[in-house]
Amino acid sequence: MRLFLYSDHRRLCALATISVLLIAGCSGLRVDRSMLTRPGDWAMYGGGPSRTNVSQSVVRPPFREVWQYNAQAGISGTPLVRDSVMVVGTLLGEIQAVNIKNGRRLGYKVMEGSIVGTPALDGSKVIFAMSGVQQSVVAMDLGNGERVWIYAAGPVESAPLLYENFVYVTTLQGSLICLEKSDGKEVWKFETEEKGPPIRSSPATDGKVICFGSDDGHVYGVDRASGSLLWKTDAGASVFASPIIASDLVIVGTINGIIVALDAATGTLRWSYATGSRIYSAAAGERNVIYAGSANGVLHALDSGTGALVWKFEAKSVIGSAPLVASGLIFVGALDKKLYMLDSATGKELWQFEAEGRIRVSPVLWGDYLLVTSEDKYITALRPESIP
Repeated sequence: MRLFLYSDHRRLCALATISVLLIAGCSGLRVDRSMLTRPGDWAMYGGGPSRTNVSQSVVRPPFREVWQYNAQAGISGTPLVRDSVMVVGTLLGEIQAVNIKNGRRLGYKVMEGSIVGTPALDGSKVIFAMSGVQQSVVAMDLGNGERVWIYAAGPVESAPLLYENFVYVTTLQGSLICLEKSDGKEVWKFETEEKGPPIRSSPATDGKVICFGSDDGHVYGVDRASGSLLWKTDAGASVFASPIIASDLVIVGTINGIIVALDAATGTLRWSYATGSRIYSAAAGERNVIYAGSANGVLHALDSGTGALVWKFEAKSVIGSAPLVASGLIFVGALDKKLYMLDSATGKELWQFEAEGRIRVSPVLWGDYLLVTSEDKYITALRPESIP
């Protein structure tokens, strides 16, 4: 299964990078609005710095399809939404902007490398990282499609983290880098070891510590202000998933199927839970419960304090993306083309949607728009049937 989800993905990225280099610099992006920031914006992977995949929107089924958007290129990161503008990065190196109300493209910009991780929105700027190139971290103005700054981090396949005035990025060269978000100047750089194992895990923060997993089988906690190592904990196997930080715990799954919960301040193991199958994606956390999917198609609801199983739900295929929590509901997609909606308290299935193809990207909820990415290029917008 790893070969399917990662080796094939990396070959596609390589082919996409070659194609992008032939057409880099093409521009047709101009978002003629101020991109006002409001509560409920989905501006980075996981919905916020702690990456907990929780939306404050209140929606109820059933849903109806209102439009479908074909990005005409592979998508491995989640869509972002602010001020009715949806922004998505593609494996062909495109930043695309779409009107969320009607699904029509507003414009696009082609860059030099594949955009594997989810970008991040900073006001009217989009900050993203690319794979396959050295000049890899870019801030771009969505108003005119011009680059504000660029930083040579080396290849990146994770999602940038925004917190206060800084951008944090993990790299395939084993580094965590802190940049000024205004001009891209390096503040500090932490290396797991010289040219260490790749980091595919996107960083998360509680405001004090930056946490991420590594292919070397460890989870790291780095001081957000200074970039110094606070702790390093052996997770037992490579960590591809991004951690979430909830209830003072860093929670992340490993490639051998173990979910570990670590003290955010010290890295001490609080509990672990064996899913019985590989874990490729982040969990979601709400109040006292953590929700995590695994490659055997099981969604596990765990008590965040003890790691005890609360309930589990079995999909018909691999769960390779993070679930989404919203108003007592869980939305989770699988490779069986189904998006399942569950009661968060019991795990009971309440509704399902059959997408255009396999679902390997986490759903996003902005207002009453539920965005489902399928077969790596289609984004379908659903709204409750009660909405006129």
